[in-house]
Amino acid sequence: MTAHSAACDAGGGGTMNETIVDLSKPPRPAEITTEICIVGSGAAGGTAAWELARAGHEVVVVEEGGDFTGFDLTGRDA
Repeated sequence: MTAHSAACDAGGGGTMNETIVDLSKPPRPAEITTEICIVGSGAAGGTAAWELARAGHEVVVVEEGGDFTGFDLTGRDA
Protein backbone atom coordinates (compact mmCIF):
# COMPACT_ATOMS: atom_id res chain seq x y z
CA MET A 1 0.00 0.00 0.00
CA THR A 2 1.30 3.46 -0.80
CA ALA A 3 0.53 6.73 0.94
CA HIS A 4 -1.43 7.74 -2.16
CA SER A 5 -3.69 4.68 -2.10
CA ALA A 6 -4.11 4.92 1.69
CA ALA A 7 -5.35 8.49 1.38
CA CYS A 8 -7.69 7.53 -1.46
CA ASP A 9 -9.05 4.55 0.48
CA ALA A 10 -9.67 6.76 3.51
CA GLY A 11 -11.67 9.19 1.38
CA GLY A 12 -9.43 12.11 2.32
CA GLY A 13 -10.12 15.38 0.56
CA GLY A 14 -7.90 18.31 -0.27
CA THR A 15 -4.63 18.27 -2.12
CA MET A 16 -2.38 15.24 -2.31
CA ASN A 17 1.39 15.29 -2.05
CA GLU A 18 2.45 13.37 -5.15
CA THR A 19 5.44 11.78 -3.39
CA ILE A 20 4.88 8.02 -3.13
CA VAL A 21 5.81 6.51 0.22
CA ASP A 22 6.00 2.74 0.73
CA LEU A 23 3.98 2.14 3.92
CA SER A 24 4.75 -1.57 3.96
CA LYS A 25 8.21 -0.70 5.32
CA PRO A 26 7.90 2.03 7.96
CA PRO A 27 10.91 4.26 8.54
CA ARG A 28 13.32 2.84 11.08
CA PRO A 29 14.60 4.94 13.95
CA ALA A 30 18.31 5.65 13.91
CA GLU A 31 18.78 4.28 17.41
CA ILE A 32 16.83 2.04 19.77
CA THR A 33 17.72 1.74 23.44
CA THR A 34 16.62 -1.42 25.22
CA GLU A 35 17.65 -3.76 28.00
CA ILE A 36 17.66 -6.91 25.82
CA CYS A 37 17.83 -7.31 22.03
CA ILE A 38 16.96 -10.67 20.47
CA VAL A 39 17.92 -11.28 16.85
CA GLY A 40 15.43 -13.59 15.15
CA SER A 41 11.87 -14.42 16.16
CA GLY A 42 11.89 -18.12 15.39
CA ALA A 43 10.78 -20.67 17.97
CA ALA A 44 13.73 -19.95 20.29
CA GLY A 45 13.85 -16.17 19.81
CA GLY A 46 10.08 -15.76 20.11
CA THR A 47 9.91 -17.90 23.24
CA ALA A 48 12.88 -16.14 24.83
CA ALA A 49 11.37 -12.72 24.09
CA TRP A 50 8.00 -13.76 25.52
CA GLU A 51 9.48 -15.17 28.72
CA LEU A 52 11.82 -12.22 29.28
CA ALA A 53 9.03 -9.68 28.68
CA ARG A 54 6.75 -11.62 31.03
CA ALA A 55 9.49 -11.41 33.67
CA GLY A 56 9.46 -7.61 33.33
CA HIS A 57 12.44 -7.03 31.05
CA GLU A 58 12.43 -4.51 28.22
CA VAL A 59 12.88 -6.60 25.04
CA VAL A 60 13.25 -5.69 21.37
CA VAL A 61 13.13 -8.44 18.72
CA VAL A 62 14.86 -7.79 15.40
CA GLU A 63 13.40 -9.90 12.59
CA GLU A 64 14.09 -9.81 8.87
CA GLY A 65 11.22 -12.09 7.83
CA GLY A 66 7.48 -11.47 7.75
CA ASP A 67 4.91 -11.66 10.51
CA PHE A 68 4.10 -14.92 12.26
CA THR A 69 1.38 -16.14 14.59
CA GLY A 70 1.24 -18.63 17.43
CA PHE A 71 0.06 -21.20 14.89
CA ASP A 72 3.46 -20.98 13.20
CA LEU A 73 5.06 -22.37 16.36
CA THR A 74 2.59 -25.24 16.79
CA GLY A 75 2.47 -26.42 13.18
CA ARG A 76 -1.35 -26.34 13.23
CA ASP A 77 -3.46 -24.75 10.51
CA ALA A 78 -5.32 -21.60 11.52
